[in-house]
Amino acid sequence: MRKSEKQRRLLRLKDVLEVTGLSKPALYRLMRSGRFPLSIRLVDGGRSVAWDSLLIDEWLEHRLKDGVIEDWSTHPGHLLAERASKTRSERQAVRKAAAAKPPRKQTVEA
Repeated sequence: MRKSEKQRRLLRLKDVLEVTGLSKPALYRLMRSGRFPLSIRLVDGGRSVAWDSLLIDEWLEHRLKDGVIEDWSTHPGHLLAERASKTRSERQAVRKAAAAKPPRKQTVEA
């Protein structure tokens, strides 16, 4: 592995708060709004969570460059974390709700 490559680790809440400088309520508020990477459940049905260190590093880099990713819900890593953070029944409920949405209206140009 090259020195420039970062190694992926799982960061616990205490570590994420320390690295980002955010308060716990601010962190969860950003997660709810889709502007911060989601945590990953370490065990299905468990309460232990962690964050992907590479996603946290990327979030910090964007903040420092002032090129903030406003919607993390569309970031590929966020989607993986979202999948890992939900139980099977929660994922099925999300899929069912998405399938039940009415189709978008298409506009016809004259």
